[in-house]
This record gives sequence, structure tokens and C-alpha cells, in this order.
Amino acid sequence: MRKTVLVTGGSVGIGAAVARLAAQTVAADVTIAGGRYVTYQCNVADPA
Repeated sequence: MRKTVLVTGGSVGIGAAVARLAAQTVAADVTIAGGRYVTYQCNVADPA
């Protein structure tokens, strides 16, 4: 089963810290389970 996680509001401050911690935790869990992960950084506020 393929699962997707989208974290928004992680550009600065506490949001950035939470987003980084969440990404590291998920990456470790996925790797331990034998899966793979990909991370992307983008600006979802800019429609361009």
C-alpha cells in the first residue's frame, strides 16, 4: 500500500522545526520497514 504525507506551514520558526522532525522520524520508520521515501520542498502558497 502506498501512503503519502503532505506537511505545510514549515517554512520558518516552529513550523519548520516540526516539519524537519516529522520528516526525519517518518524517514527512519520507512527505512526500518524496508520501504523508501522521497522528500520535496516547494511553495504551496505560490500558484505558479
